[in-house]
Amino acid sequence: MSGPDDLRFRLPENVSYIGNIKDGWGWKLSIDIAALPAAIISIGSYLLPDTPISMIKLGQFDDAKQLLQRLHGTNDSIHILFNDLLAANEASKVAKGSEKQIMSQTQNRPYRLIAIALPLFQQRTGMNIILRYAPYLFRVIGFRTSTAFTYTAIIGGVNFAATIIGIISVSRGWRRFFLIGGGVQICVGQVMLGILTWIKLAGAVSRSDVYHDYLIVATTCICVSGFAWSWGPLG
Repeated sequence: MSGPDDLRFRLPENVSYIGNIKDGWGWKLSIDIAALPAAIISIGSYLLPDTPISMIKLGQFDDAKQLLQRLHGTNDSIHILFNDLLAANEASKVAKGSEKQIMSQTQNRPYRLIAIALPLFQQRTGMNIILRYAPYLFRVIGFRTSTAFTYTAIIGGVNFAATIIGIISVSRGWRRFFLIGGGVQICVGQVMLGILTWIKLAGAVSRSDVYHDYLIVATTCICVSGFAWSWGPLG
């Protein structure tokens, strides 16, 4: 029976990480694919207008009203929102020591705690490792290269779908529910994933047991989706 130490460094050399592409140009394709979303984000950032409050700070009041109308579509609420933004802009000019006041007031302690703890534990969940190095992780566990990439693609699709759900939930105000529920889901999923991985590495199940492999992938999807629709966008 082989233990974790026997399987830890069994990654083959010169493995192609884009399916079965030969001749050494798979890395070029992977970089090109990664450049596509970067190009979309860059172009989209250039085309995006300033926020209404930024336009007000720059003295572009008419542009701010037009943008508010595009966002909300009703003239009645636009005047109220515009006046609120004007008041907030004027208040920000005269406010002095507001940061110190926020940090010192007792009623703000829960918000300070969340502002510090959420980004900290967001990184401590290890989701970046799972998402970026999933092929390596699956190979270490004992999956074949082609199978590891297939499962990685599935996890990427789950991450994308859950991220869309998270964006919708944040915009609709269900933040508390998804924050707590996602945290519980991540915790339970990572405990299950750790147990299943230990069983696999310890040799308690056959390396060709596809049902155990399916459980590992499903549990990984549970962890990733719990992060993508809660702690990810909420952070």
